[in-house]
Amino acid sequence: MSAPTSFALEVQDLSVAVHIEHGLARVVDGVSLALEPGQTLGLVGESGCGKSMTCLAVMGLLPRQAQASGSVRLGNDNLLALPERRLEEIRGRAIAMVFQNPHSALNPVRTIGVQIAETICRHEGLAWSAAMAEARRLLDRVQIAAPARRLTEYPHQLSGGMCQRVMIALAIACRPRILIADEPTTALDVTVQAQILALLRELQAELGMSLVIVTHDLGVVAHMADTVSVMYAGRIAEHAPVADLFARPLHPYTQALLAALPHRAVDGQRLTSIPGTVPEPFERPVGCAFHPRCAEADASCADRRPLIQSWLGAHSVACHKVTPTAEAA
Repeated sequence: MSAPTSFALEVQDLSVAVHIEHGLARVVDGVSLALEPGQTLGLVGESGCGKSMTCLAVMGLLPRQAQASGSVRLGNDNLLALPERRLEEIRGRAIAMVFQNPHSALNPVRTIGVQIAETICRHEGLAWSAAMAEARRLLDRVQIAAPARRLTEYPHQLSGGMCQRVMIALAIACRPRILIADEPTTALDVTVQAQILALLRELQAELGMSLVIVTHDLGVVAHMADTVSVMYAGRIAEHAPVADLFARPLHPYTQALLAALPHRAVDGQRLTSIPGTVPEPFERPVGCAFHPRCAEADASCADRRPLIQSWLGAHSVACHKVTPTAEAA
């Protein structure tokens, strides 16, 4: 048995291939991530970059037509090598996930109380009455008003923000060491977004959790994360401590994402945007996947795939235009 990792979670060379009509598409391609105990990792990029599929692979929740390779280490365990029965024991207790669309993730024909209590009974072995009492306490903890009444209601009777709080209550029911939050503020108004993010920070501190927050919003990353990995077309383009990334982004894709932030716009000028779209997994170009959209690309970018390499300390980047020698000079 391999020695346990010193990280809360360590992902090494993770790839996910999906059987589609056109053949086998690699939607995640050699991703490596490391999450420190008690820290927050931001995973950012446009839609279609592979962020959610990476998280589903970590959780062992990939669709049947998908196959994962590499390793996902949680303590002594490589989650990719475990049987489903063992994964069911780990999910919820050691690692949990808040899904992107809470209305879709919750069971529409079961009450909120039943869904939370079932999770508690399965992992904690409590009697039903005790599990329901704990479910009510959890709803109160995630700041849902009238928790006793909400236990008897169905997901369609709750707002989007309330359903997101229910998902968080479900995720923390068994006090996991790691929480993955996939776009936790999507489709919520600005005020509710701020409340949800504040709640996640409170719960992280209270429970001592490590947190992975998946988002396309770099503003969320700036306020929540300790480190950030930027994904593009299934690969890691750049990784850095969050302050370093915002102070000196190295990859042209990261630079373009930051340039598109509203607060960075110059008065009187239009917001910048990145031309084109993220390529489909079966249409990714040879070499650097970003080169068709990159203003700095040349022939080498089209011919050779850049490898991610360290620049200074914990800052690393996969770009032919950024080398340790050139930047240090």
